[in-house]
Amino acid sequence: MVPPTVPGARPAPPAELDDIEVRIWTEIVAALPPTWLDPAAQQVLVRAVAQAGICESLEAKLRELRRQPNPDLVALGSLAARHAASAKSLSQLLGVLRATPRARMLSRGASRQIAQVARVRPWEASSDG
Repeated sequence: MVPPTVPGARPAPPAELDDIEVRIWTEIVAALPPTWLDPAAQQVLVRAVAQAGICESLEAKLRELRRQPNPDLVALGSLAARHAASAKSLSQLLGVLRATPRARMLSRGASRQIAQVARVRPWEASSDG
């Protein structure tokens, strides 16, 4: 369960997160603008830090297997596939949160459309002009 936060404050990690997930939560939250994570986004972030924790565990196991003189290629392939799926999920969740620089970039088409938006809102326009 995501704890309530004061508007504009950076959210604290939920109590159910383990130490690795708390570290990841803190790093992601620190990298985002203070008002970025509303309660709905925090729910997505909980899932993202779980996937990031899984990725870290799988990466450690992959490194351990690769260090062996004759690594079990079947086990290595299985771990690599699980890691790829978890990393893909993490990437998608971070994209939903717009937590990566690429996710915060505007596409060229969007920037052209933004440039065409009227600078004066209709209700702000004076009636004598």
